[in-house]
Amino acid sequence: MRLELLELNHFKSYEQETIDFSSINLASVVGTNGAGKSTIAEATVFALTGGRTIRSRLGEFIMRGARECRVTAVFSAGGEHYRVTRTCSFNKGSTTDVTSALELAREVGSDWVPEGAGVRAMDERLRQILGVDEPTLRLTSFIGQEDAGAFFRLTPGERLGAISGILKLDETYAPLEKWAKAQAEKHRANLELSRRDLERLEGEAEQLPGALMELDDARETRIRALAAVEAAEADLQNARLRAQDAQDGLARARLVKQGLDALKAQRRGSEARLATLASEIDSLSTKVARKPALQDQADTMPRLRESIAELEEQREAQAAIDTQKAALGAELYALGSRVKAIETQQAQAARDQADARRQTQEITEHLETIAAAEKPVCDRCGQRIEDEALAKTVAQLEEERDARQMVWARLEDQLTALRGECADARALAQDLTDRLGGIKDTAFSKCDLDMAKDELTKVERIPALVAAIEEQETRLRAAQAEHQKEWEGLADWTEINAKEAELAGLAGVFEEADAAAQAVTRWETDAKTLRGYVSDADRNVGARETAIAMLQRAEARIAEITEEVAPEAQALADAELLARHMGKWGVPNLIISNVMAALEVHVNQVLAKFDTAFQVRFDFTKEGTSRDTLEIMVWTGEYWDRWENFSGGERYRVAVSMRLGLAQLLAHRAGSKVQTMILDEPEGLDEDGRLKLAGTILPDMAEEFSVILMFSHYDDLKDALPSQIRVTQDEAGHSHAEVAP
Repeated sequence: MRLELLELNHFKSYEQETIDFSSINLASVVGTNGAGKSTIAEATVFALTGGRTIRSRLGEFIMRGARECRVTAVFSAGGEHYRVTRTCSFNKGSTTDVTSALELAREVGSDWVPEGAGVRAMDERLRQILGVDEPTLRLTSFIGQEDAGAFFRLTPGERLGAISGILKLDETYAPLEKWAKAQAEKHRANLELSRRDLERLEGEAEQLPGALMELDDARETRIRALAAVEAAEADLQNARLRAQDAQDGLARARLVKQGLDALKAQRRGSEARLATLASEIDSLSTKVARKPALQDQADTMPRLRESIAELEEQREAQAAIDTQKAALGAELYALGSRVKAIETQQAQAARDQADARRQTQEITEHLETIAAAEKPVCDRCGQRIEDEALAKTVAQLEEERDARQMVWARLEDQLTALRGECADARALAQDLTDRLGGIKDTAFSKCDLDMAKDELTKVERIPALVAAIEEQETRLRAAQAEHQKEWEGLADWTEINAKEAELAGLAGVFEEADAAAQAVTRWETDAKTLRGYVSDADRNVGARETAIAMLQRAEARIAEITEEVAPEAQALADAELLARHMGKWGVPNLIISNVMAALEVHVNQVLAKFDTAFQVRFDFTKEGTSRDTLEIMVWTGEYWDRWENFSGGERYRVAVSMRLGLAQLLAHRAGSKVQTMILDEPEGLDEDGRLKLAGTILPDMAEEFSVILMFSHYDDLKDALPSQIRVTQDEAGHSHAEVAP
């Protein structure tokens, strides 16, 4: 990845700035402290990765007073040109809640074609294009201010993880290890399944002799069941012949029984009809007996109508009185609301008058304080007030005091008017109350009116009831005549008794037919049961034959599985071996060992260019223990010691050499596209170290990196590199960057 162009819009101290890196290979970014140099590095990381490790709150990137910031970076990678634009915006009505947006496009001819849709998808695509994530970038090619020792601040265990991340070992070998383990698990499961199948099949094969004996027994049982069925069916045929002989006598007996049943049914019907008519006659007699009482009650109708007319007149009089009361009550309620409103206005006017009185008193006291002071000072800014300003201040205060007094006087007049208005409203309300109390109600009772109307309604229905009773009298006479006729036609018991005697003489026919039918039913049941035994025997024989065939197939399958086990076991061993080689202590361990040896050479070469006797040595565990560590030891020329035990300047030379070595490691890594390096403020180097860094080390690394930017405020580094980017700040506090020609 080579950085070509950077556009900043309301990003921290940059309002609107464009920086063109297309002609730069090795440049120093110079300017005073606080001018905005480091912001260029921050903006680059923000555009490429989102910059969440730079700021925990993205809102800190937004320029003070703005609602949104935006950074656009144009870079080349893999022979293509890309443009990434990242935006941060405060949500509506908030100064802390931030929404971010991302746009990624690739140059195709003269157009920019979007790469993906959605922030998450474009972030992943951007990481694929760069070949590196933000933590790896900040551990290698982007060395932030006071961040050279970031790798050393990692724990010994975290350092190996960082190296593995730079080399992308987990991304490369973890899927292979996972695949090999999955293959091993599959073959192991297949072997376990084969073992279980063999155990099951061998157990089944042992059952074959017993199954053959059970088949012979089942066939003999079937033969016996067939013989029993033949005998039962012969007995069933004989029972059916006897049952047919009994049917002739049974037919005559049935005719006699039908005649007897018809006579009994006729008598039962007549008895039921007589009972129904008797019940109806009793009911009609009771209803007809009510007729005289109803006729007497109907004579009260004129008196009831006169009472209802009198009650209606009383109701109309009471309605007029209720209307008058309601009107007076509404008027009284309106006056009460008016009194409350006036009282509220009085309370507010009193509070306003008190505020005006207090403000007048405060201004008067202030004037007295100024008049009594030998050297008056302003109560707002604390500065001494000169004569002309003093006179102006006194005049302003007196004018304000007079205005407050006028307000107080106006409010006093308003209070007086409100008190009078409130007294008038209360007097009128009392008059209405007295008038309302003097109105008297009538003696009207709605309950009496409703009861009279209900009684009249009942009386008005009496003529219809009397007419219905007259119809019931007619029906009563008809029912009595029908009852007499039904009684006369009731069936005679003599005929019924004769039919019963005739049927008793034929009782033996019924018993014989019943016995024959029961015999047929019994033999049919026995034959059906025996046929079921034959079917069960057939199924048992078929099941035994099927089981024997399966047991015979099991013997053949045992030989097949035995032949399949050997290749499966070899495949399991191969998969387990591949999983061990792809694991962290296999090929990745060999790669780290080789890379650490090469990294030692890179770091020591950089250290040698500082004209120092220092050398580094990497000690790390590689026997597959649970403590994966990387210790960094430094040779002083006399002894080995840990990096943390050295002074600041010595530690910085080792740290920056380590970071430059890591940057070279990333540049040489397969699949990496980062060809841009940023070094922000080499604070830990003395003048000699800075000159060696700028004069020798960085120019040598420029052969591997297409863009190297060194940020510094040191005068001795301003012209030390071939190109310069000068950063300044105007009177408004806005930063500007200019690429020197």
